[in-house]
Amino acid sequence: MNSRVCTRRGFLLAGAAIAATVSGTALFGCSAKEDQKQEQEPSATEEKSAPEPGSSADCPIEISMGDEIRVDDAILTIDSCDGFCDELRGTDPTYSLKIDDGKLAFLVRCTLTYEGKTEIIPSGCIKAQIVFDGDYKFRASLEDTEKIVSSIAPLETRGVTLCAQIAEGTAKQLTGPVLLLDVAKRFDPDDKSKETVCYRCPLS
Repeated sequence: MNSRVCTRRGFLLAGAAIAATVSGTALFGCSAKEDQKQEQEPSATEEKSAPEPGSSADCPIEISMGDEIRVDDAILTIDSCDGFCDELRGTDPTYSLKIDDGKLAFLVRCTLTYEGKTEIIPSGCIKAQIVFDGDYKFRASLEDTEKIVSSIAPLETRGVTLCAQIAEGTAKQLTGPVLLLDVAKRFDPDDKSKETVCYRCPLS
């Protein structure tokens, strides 16, 4: 009788031990899968959140002097940098931009080819800043290099100049110029998306 009781008790204990082992293994397996899933999820999130080049001023497309910026209906080429000048003269000898007293003009020469079908005002499609070492930023206006007009016709190629006017005393202290551009994806005035692409171009 005692032998049977011991045997039955041993069988029950052994069964309980096996069940506990199986349960623990199952729990451990689930935990390992959960951990693995959590390890994989952050990388997927990081890929989704990575900003697209050109999507913002903090993530611009890097270009160099001489490169072409191509958008849907225009091409802008960064041709050269004149640096600081006391006046802005274009290819048209009758055209000159007066610089404010006590200031110098920092000039970047460009070529704009417009491929759209409607006359436009390019200054509304190109926004520019000149940034110097130390993160000193100056807005640069878009000036016509060839004619005293503000619009550009369909299929026309025109020289344009980006001009930042900076106090002469300040200008002498600035180094390492970089051009930041915010260019419309489409120059056509009928396009209402207002989407732009950001570019960064070292000038020295």
